[in-house]
Amino acid sequence: MYFSMPYLPEASVNHSHMRSRSTGRPIKKPEAKKWQMVLAAQVRTWADERRIVLPSGGHVVIWLTAEFPKQGGTRPNPDNFLKIAQDAIAEGLGTDDDVYPFYARVKTAVYNQPPHQGNLHYEVLINAQEENSTP
Repeated sequence: MYFSMPYLPEASVNHSHMRSRSTGRPIKKPEAKKWQMVLAAQVRTWADERRIVLPSGGHVVIWLTAEFPKQGGTRPNPDNFLKIAQDAIAEGLGTDDDVYPFYARVKTAVYNQPPHQGNLHYEVLINAQEENSTP
């Protein structure tokens, strides 16, 4: 299954949290919550339409192709966009990513998109050969 999401800095694990004013604990930013909920809903719809059931003893492979906007300064790290997506995909598939094995890899990253634009393309494979998932 393939899913594309817009590039948002808040979708990075490095930028997805802030501190609660009342408790000081880290909480997910509203933008990150919304982004994660949209991806989880896409995955859930896809899995429900195709009656996907995760086999016991299986695993899920996630490949990321990232298209980042051309910008000066520090480049986004594509690995930071895997964890929040992995959590959303696990939620959409109805499993816990701490229990069911997920293998997440960056397939490609480019940094030449127009300013303030970019996309994150996720390919989700169920029971694929993980060793073949790297280019």
